[in-house]
Amino acid sequence: GDSEEQIAVSFDDTLAVLCASRFDPSRADGAGDPPGGPPWLGELLERARWRELVYTLHARHPSSALLNTAVQRLLASPAHAAEAAERTSESRDAAALAGGSSVAHLLDCLAD
Repeated sequence: GDSEEQIAVSFDDTLAVLCASRFDPSRADGAGDPPGGPPWLGELLERARWRELVYTLHARHPSSALLNTAVQRLLASPAHAAEAAERTSESRDAAALAGGSSVAHLLDCLAD
């Protein structure tokens, strides 16, 4: 059988796919969280798998308050600042090449 670690990785991967496909910024941003984000955000951002999801979702939903808070926390973190700067720069470059956020918005609408 699979080891506990393999099961945990498979679970995280499955959960990340579900989160990516079902993320709704209007629901995520309407939670009334404190200025630094929800209490669980710090722990989530410590794990590479979840940071990857934050970068992916932020590229798709650059206006999300929750995702912007997460990215700002990563940029302010000595441990993750370089990674966050590189990943958010990649997102901005991809959006520019695609013609800006209106194209990204159109693609998001078509995906639903």
